[in-house]
Amino acid sequence: MTGKSFVEAFTAKYLEEEEENETDFGADSGIVILCPKSKPGANTFLRQVVLDHQNITSAGKVKEIADKVRNVTELDLSANPLGSWNVVESVIKFMPRLEFLNLASAELGSCSGADSIRCTRLGKERIEVLILNATNLSWPSVLSVLAGFPSVREVHLSLNEFSSIPTPSDGDPRFTSVKKLYFNDNMVTSWSEIAKLGQLFPNVENLLLVNNPLSGLTEDIGGHFACLKQLSTLDTNLSSWEDIDNFNHFPKLTEIQLRGIPLLKKLKEKESRQLLVARLPHVTKLNNSPISEPEREDAERAFIRKFMDSTEKPKRYEELSSVHKNVHRLAQVDMTVVTSATVTIKYKEKTDKMTISTEQTYLQLLKTLASHFGVRRSKIRLLYWSVKGDSEIEVLDSRTNSLQWYNIRDGDEITLEDTDEQKRKSPTHTTFAEAFFAKYPEEDEMDSHCEIKQIVLSRKHIIGAGDCQEIADELQDVTELDVSHNALCCWTEVEEIIKFMPNLVLLNLTSANLNVIINEEEAAKRKQQLKSIKTAILDRTLLKWSFLLSALSGLPCLEELHFGTNNLASIPIPADGTCFTSVRKFYLNRNLLSKWSEIATLGKLFPSIESLHLAKNPLAGLTEDIGRHFACLRQLDITDINLSTWEELDNLNHFPKLEDVQLQGIPLLEELDEKESRELLIARLPKISKLNNSSISKSERDCAERAFIEKYSDIPEKPTRYDELLAIHHVEAN
Repeated sequence: MTGKSFVEAFTAKYLEEEEENETDFGADSGIVILCPKSKPGANTFLRQVVLDHQNITSAGKVKEIADKVRNVTELDLSANPLGSWNVVESVIKFMPRLEFLNLASAELGSCSGADSIRCTRLGKERIEVLILNATNLSWPSVLSVLAGFPSVREVHLSLNEFSSIPTPSDGDPRFTSVKKLYFNDNMVTSWSEIAKLGQLFPNVENLLLVNNPLSGLTEDIGGHFACLKQLSTLDTNLSSWEDIDNFNHFPKLTEIQLRGIPLLKKLKEKESRQLLVARLPHVTKLNNSPISEPEREDAERAFIRKFMDSTEKPKRYEELSSVHKNVHRLAQVDMTVVTSATVTIKYKEKTDKMTISTEQTYLQLLKTLASHFGVRRSKIRLLYWSVKGDSEIEVLDSRTNSLQWYNIRDGDEITLEDTDEQKRKSPTHTTFAEAFFAKYPEEDEMDSHCEIKQIVLSRKHIIGAGDCQEIADELQDVTELDVSHNALCCWTEVEEIIKFMPNLVLLNLTSANLNVIINEEEAAKRKQQLKSIKTAILDRTLLKWSFLLSALSGLPCLEELHFGTNNLASIPIPADGTCFTSVRKFYLNRNLLSKWSEIATLGKLFPSIESLHLAKNPLAGLTEDIGRHFACLRQLDITDINLSTWEELDNLNHFPKLEDVQLQGIPLLEELDEKESRELLIARLPKISKLNNSSISKSERDCAERAFIEKYSDIPEKPTRYDELLAIHHVEAN
């Protein structure tokens, strides 16, 4: 192709010849209307000029269009064979307001000291961002160019194949205005070379070194970066904990990115983050995610436990041991899913060992054991005790679909108890009022200024409300009520308790055997009584869905609902078209939902849901139409579901506002390592800004999308997303 001048390219794109249309409304009217046809921006207020990939080789007579470019603040001349810096100089001298100059992949030849002197004379004090990526300029040429921009704050020097940096001499300039420096995708292997950047850019605050093969960070490097606050070392060759510890010698470093380094590849995400947080006490933001005080304390305690029994302890261990006293080892908990267990079975004086299936139901086990000991099923119940638990005996629930709920292991015990004996041994049941009197002091014993905000009466064998009128005054200020693991079997008893709590916000009824019966006449009254409640926890209540909806009709302001582990397999739509617009967050973890069509029904019932948790449901077959039922959904947890095809994953893009997804433990990703699976998910889900509780940065998304293009470039059948990403990144297909 024949090269063109800047003026020719600019004129073709922004100053196309005006055509005139004359519309004659008649000789008598004498009216002629001129309709100029020119492209948008062809005026003296043009601010942005983009002329990349235009084969520009010269400047042309820029003076002739000076009035058109005098207000330009951003100029993109990337990927043009400009030939020399003179072309750039001839163009920008007519742009006195220029702030942003992009010369990425432009051919500039070499730039001498004379170029910087001429550029300085142009008065380019306003230019703040200069992009020189992939220009292949020599280092002396880079310094010559930078010397001509005394006010530049952000410099891009990526993809230039720099492997070393000449040691600055006393006569070399220092670029004190530069605050942000991009030095990604070069070939520097030694941190001593990076130290020279600190000498040349003494005030740099943000340094990006992504995808440089750097290793061997020594503690003296930090002294060359007195102002550095943010550092990105993604995909570098940091391979020792000494490298990590030496980041503590950067005096002002508070934000760092450390993903993709060999040191962390064999560690799980949580463990690697904890180790980094514990070793970097001054860092407040790690991998774009802020470090809270509780997270730091947990990480530091985990660090102490990790090295507690090691003979060689890191230096940081002693520092943290002096801060956190009395850190004890955690109990070892076996989370392995087992399908059978050898347990001890006891009935009166008889004791046997049996191997039982943990996938069977309570009733199946009851039938087997009753037959084995020759006793009628109606005359016994089963008690379970874990030898590794907290020595509390648990009554097995006859409504349990699978014994895996109880995490039964080898060596545990199951006892058959006669129901007559059970009646003699059963705990004394009580009322809420009686349990309250027993735990909380009477009013005359309390400080007059003491207000009870939180009541916790779990596992108190409560079966009813009792006379709550007597304690009405003490209940007025209660905002949180926990009556979980009690025998409250009727919703009306719950209402009798909470009607004296006008400020109640959170209600926890976990493992209460509820049965909701409500008639239409009482609905309006109930809405007034319970309008303050924002959070209801109904996990393991085994409440029927229709009864749940009946209960929700009396909670008009409910925002957060927990209904996990309730054997829920389907979600029927009520005939009256009821919907609950106040609910924003819904937890449905550990149920039996297998069809996404049932989840779509959920979207109709709860149209305002913003956060939906479906972990550990056997869901499969996600179709693209599901998303339209969730107009407000922003956060979705589908950990450990049966998502097994990329087509299902792509259908998450049809949720209009979805931005935060948890996708761990799905069959689709089982054979992929952590980095590859995360890259594929990011590339296929363009709207997601947070994945598995970790934010996605712009640079991480860019790397993931480019890796996606590379992965499928040689594959005949390409995903739809491949062509979209090719267009975005302007990458030529192989």
